[in-house]
Amino acid sequence: MMKMKYTLIHKPNQNSKSLKTNGLVSLLAFVKHASCAGFNPRTKPSFRTTLRFLENFHTFFYSFVDKKFSIIPSLAFDPTEKGQFSNRIGRAFADYFAKKLYGARFTYCYECYAKNVGVSTKGVHPDFYCDSPNGSFVIESKGYSHKTFSDKQMQNVKRQASSVLNKHNLKFSIASVTYNIYDSPIIKYYDPKFEPNDTDETLNLKLRTSYFEFFKGLMGHLRTQSPFKLNDEYIAATLGVYGDIEFKLLVNKNILSENHKYSWLEKVDTIDEENYYIDRDGIGLYFDFSKIKLDPLRYPCLCPMLLQSNFYESKNG
Repeated sequence: MMKMKYTLIHKPNQNSKSLKTNGLVSLLAFVKHASCAGFNPRTKPSFRTTLRFLENFHTFFYSFVDKKFSIIPSLAFDPTEKGQFSNRIGRAFADYFAKKLYGARFTYCYECYAKNVGVSTKGVHPDFYCDSPNGSFVIESKGYSHKTFSDKQMQNVKRQASSVLNKHNLKFSIASVTYNIYDSPIIKYYDPKFEPNDTDETLNLKLRTSYFEFFKGLMGHLRTQSPFKLNDEYIAATLGVYGDIEFKLLVNKNILSENHKYSWLEKVDTIDEENYYIDRDGIGLYFDFSKIKLDPLRYPCLCPMLLQSNFYESKNG
């Protein structure tokens, strides 16, 4: 399994000391979180959806081989490209730790949340709205190539994260900053404020239903589907083929059967195995890494990345 080392500096609340730990994140986990962070469930499945997964797999594959993030050399001096690349990494880690540390099951863009509750998105606001059994919360996410990012600098991120607190019963916010990206990523994950809050279950149910309907619709657009042999709770659908190696989307059977009671979600936990990853939302990815033959010069095995995609447009659009 391809994994990358990270350093997490976690501050559980504003009065606590920072806790520093080292960990490993797998490629498939990172691709899943990079692809679904800030998801907007109001959209409809399209070919661009599959490209998002495929592009992230391609983009980050070489980084995980090298054990550090690296942008395409031809774009390495373009500040806009570097900024967008850093932002994607920051968003992925923010989503990853929302699930890992705080039990979130779904992470939506704040704009989607605001639209559903009828509030303006003008002015300063966080990036994500998260649905968790422990209560809803928001996250501000940043990603930088800087080698350092001080606690003083974190104050601005914390202010943005907490800018909408006390509105609509949101009382819990997280400031997430990923930096030192091109060496060994460091993530500061700070909780500036926490108070128990009543979850808006009506809103969360609406967002979850849209989220699951999206993935059910996406599965309907993918030609090749079959029961996932390594976990009988999931259906696998091929997103694309690299030579003869299939890159697959995994979806819990309850999503396809329109089981929206969500009691089944309580039994879903993160699974991070050799060739597959399943997230807390019942969505995962599969790729058989044992079939890859790496060229030590520059791993050209995945160069033909504009591969055969298994997405098709139905007759009804």
